[in-house]
Amino acid sequence: MSAVKKVDFLSQVEDYVMSLMTDEWSRDLHYHNLRHTVQVVNASREICLALRVIPSEIEIVELAAWFHDTGYLSNPENHEEEGVKIACEYLKAVDYPARQIQKVASCIRATRCPQEPKNLLEKITCDADMYHLSASNYKEMAERLRLERYQMGKSYTDEEWLDVNRQFFKSHRYWTTYGRDTLAERKQENFRTYL
Repeated sequence: MSAVKKVDFLSQVEDYVMSLMTDEWSRDLHYHNLRHTVQVVNASREICLALRVIPSEIEIVELAAWFHDTGYLSNPENHEEEGVKIACEYLKAVDYPARQIQKVASCIRATRCPQEPKNLLEKITCDADMYHLSASNYKEMAERLRLERYQMGKSYTDEEWLDVNRQFFKSHRYWTTYGRDTLAERKQENFRTYL
């Protein structure tokens, strides 16, 4: 596939997921929405470029990033598997190679907490999904997640929410060398600043 066709293909995937997340998405999903998805896609590109991942593998990670939370639409509790179904249906319909579809599916499944990625592409996807912990908009994203959980019936006092976040920060780890060398430092700064 030529570079132009790959760009066109990824643009089509982007359009499809954006449409899905705009037209059918629950307004109660304040965190797991298009904004988070775009952040994960951009983070996956950043990590792939830093690690000098080859273009065909970058495509797999980007596809996984686009589809990783699409399952929230129908099944928030098992959204990774639902996201795999949505991705597989779409990618099969456009005749994407079966072997590559399986790699995309594995990357999506790897984002299930607790994360247990088994290869570099899965590790990149996991680090991209948790990029917000290191991002300059961390506080805003954390508040969006709190609001989303509230809409789903889970409420926290301010102290409880701080404790949940502190515990998550302490238990979380980045998997790639870029995550450990770059993202972890920024994550630590967010921990010192906000928690």
